[in-house]
Amino acid sequence: LLLLTLVFSRRTKIEQGLLWALVAMFLSVNQLEAGLSGPASDALFFYSGTAGLVLVFAVLEHGHDIAYRDELTGLPGRRAFNNVMEQLGGTYAIAMCDVDHFKRFNDTYGHDAGDQVLRMVAAKLSQVGGNGRAFRYGGEEFLVVFRGRSAREAEPFMESLRRSIADAGFVLRAPDRPASKPRPAKETKQTSAPRVNISISIGLAERSKRHSTPELVLDAADATLYRAKEAGRNCLKIDESAPS
Repeated sequence: LLLLTLVFSRRTKIEQGLLWALVAMFLSVNQLEAGLSGPASDALFFYSGTAGLVLVFAVLEHGHDIAYRDELTGLPGRRAFNNVMEQLGGTYAIAMCDVDHFKRFNDTYGHDAGDQVLRMVAAKLSQVGGNGRAFRYGGEEFLVVFRGRSAREAEPFMESLRRSIADAGFVLRAPDRPASKPRPAKETKQTSAPRVNISISIGLAERSKRHSTPELVLDAADATLYRAKEAGRNCLKIDESAPS
């Protein structure tokens, strides 16, 4: 029961592995009732070995998640993006996204609220269309990689994402907010929680003769992101070398 609670609350590979290992051990102990000779003995060793293998793979998967997945947002992290960069070839586009005025937001509402914003933006990014794959690059910066798409082909998906974040609004969670959302009373439709607007700026670049490597495409996306910020933020800009 404790392991089941941990599986659904923490949701890490370790708890899942322990749970399945415990199931295997229960099955092996059940064989003890039939005695330790013949098929019962073989089954005991089989289930015990299975439990050990489950734990080994659970630890390996957990270590992989720690190394390649961002703990705060749940998105693949920078190391995972570096691995993807080594495999990029042919046509692809990279979008660099930055949460607008994030430092000011942190200074005003605190780092806990800033973490809430990053999780919200990451959740939106994980749902981007066009087979885009989102990564947390660092701080308030995110990346989306589009394999097999040019910057112009990826533009509608990123623009839709930008509008979705800008239109959603963000209600700050109170520090003492309960884990489960309470049902609102019919007579109290107003909420005292502050509502703020969150937006992102996006720079989009693609592989071309001028930007022939993933590193150059990433640099172009970063430079284009600064153009978006200089244009007033909450907008998307495409690298000027991309064909129109």
